[in-house]
Amino acid sequence: MRGSRATRGTGWKTLKFNRTVIGKVYICIRKYTSCCDYMLSDERSLPVCCYCGACYEAVSNFDRYKDVEIMLEKGCGGLASGGACFSFCPKSFSRCGLCESSCPREGFGGCDLTPKYFEGSPFVGIGYHRGIVAARATEREIHENGQSGGVVTAILNALLADEKIDAAVVADRTDDWRNEPKVARDQNEVLTSMGSKYTVCPSIKGVWKAIRAGFKEIALVGMPCSIEAMRMLQALKGSDYSAGCERVTLMIGLFCTEGFYYDQLVEALSSRGIAIEDVLKFTVYKGKLLVRLLDKELALPMEELESAVRDSCRVCMDFASELADISAGSVGSDDGWTTLIIRTQKGEDVLKFVESRGSIETKAIDDKGIEAIRRLAFKKKRMNYGGWMEQVKRCNACLTTPMPFVATELYQL
Repeated sequence: MRGSRATRGTGWKTLKFNRTVIGKVYICIRKYTSCCDYMLSDERSLPVCCYCGACYEAVSNFDRYKDVEIMLEKGCGGLASGGACFSFCPKSFSRCGLCESSCPREGFGGCDLTPKYFEGSPFVGIGYHRGIVAARATEREIHENGQSGGVVTAILNALLADEKIDAAVVADRTDDWRNEPKVARDQNEVLTSMGSKYTVCPSIKGVWKAIRAGFKEIALVGMPCSIEAMRMLQALKGSDYSAGCERVTLMIGLFCTEGFYYDQLVEALSSRGIAIEDVLKFTVYKGKLLVRLLDKELALPMEELESAVRDSCRVCMDFASELADISAGSVGSDDGWTTLIIRTQKGEDVLKFVESRGSIETKAIDDKGIEAIRRLAFKKKRMNYGGWMEQVKRCNACLTTPMPFVATELYQL
C-alpha cells in the first residue's frame, strides 16, 4: 500500500513537454502534428477506443464503429475537429483537465476533484467517498428482477416519479444482447432496461440525445469510462463540444472489471453450445461469468474469456467508478444486496431522499466487505498499470487538453 504523495520521495518523476496553443487546443511539438496522427500510427501497442460515445457529436457516422475503435481509419470527426475530441476522450491518457493542481490519479485512481466534487482523502483503491452501505429495492418486482437487489433501478424510478429528474440515460439491449443507450422518461422505460450487460454501450451517445430532446435534469448510469468522459466534458465549460452537459445532474457509476467485444463473446458462448439469443441474464460473480438460460445456469471462468476482453479495458484502472456521485456493484455485499459508494454531496442527498421515500433499505457493510472492494479495485490497477503507463509514454494526445499538462510517472506499485 502506498503512502501519500509527500512520502513517495524519488519514486515519482515529473515530465513536462513543450506545447503551443492554437485556440483552445494544445498541439504537441514532437514527432506527430496532432493527436489523430498518433492514434493512426503503428506505435500504439493496442486499440484504445472504449466506445463510450463521448465523441458522438463530433464523429460522422458514429454507429459504423460498433465493432471497431473510432480511430482505426482516417476521415473520422476527430480529424475534422482538429483533435479537440481528445480533450474529453477518456482514453487519451491525458490529465483530465478537471483541475490545475498536481493530479494524484496514478496513486489512487481518482482525480483530485476535492474543491468541486469531493471531500476528504481518497481511500486507496476505492477513491474519495462519504460512506459505503449495502442497499436493496423494497419493491418486490425490482428486487427480484434487478441486478444485485435492483437498487439503481429503484433510485431512478424514485427520482423520475417525484420529478427530481426528467430523464435517465441507461443501457438497453436487443434480443441478441447488443447494447444501445436509452433515454428513459418514465418508470416503465427504466424497468425494461434492468440488469447488467457485459458488452460495450456508448452511454454518452444517449446523453447527447437527451440534451437534444430538451431534457433539463438528466441522470446517467454508466461504466467508469463513461463517467470519466462525462466529467471531462463538463470540465470544458464554454466549449461547443460540451454544450448542454451541465444538464447531467447525477452520475451513477457501475463497478467494472472488464467488458467484452460482442463478436468474441458470441463466439465464446457458441463454442460451448450456447446461443446468445437464449441467454436470459449475465452476472459476474466470484471470478466467473454466470450465464442464465431458461432451463439451467452455466458458470464460465473469466480466464477462459480472456480473448473476448476489450483491449481498452486492459489499460483501464478504474474498477469502482471513482468519479461518479454514487458507485454501485455487488462486490462487498451479501447476495441480493447492492454496494453503494457515496462520493459527493449530490450522491448523499439522493440516497437520503430515496431511502426516506421507502424505495430502498440500507444496512452497514463490515470491514471484510470494504476490504473485498478495495482488493478487487487494487487488483485491476496492478494488472493494468503497465499497459496504461506504456500508452501514456507513447501518446501525445494528452497535449490537446486545454489545461496545463504535467505527466507523472510512477516507478513503484
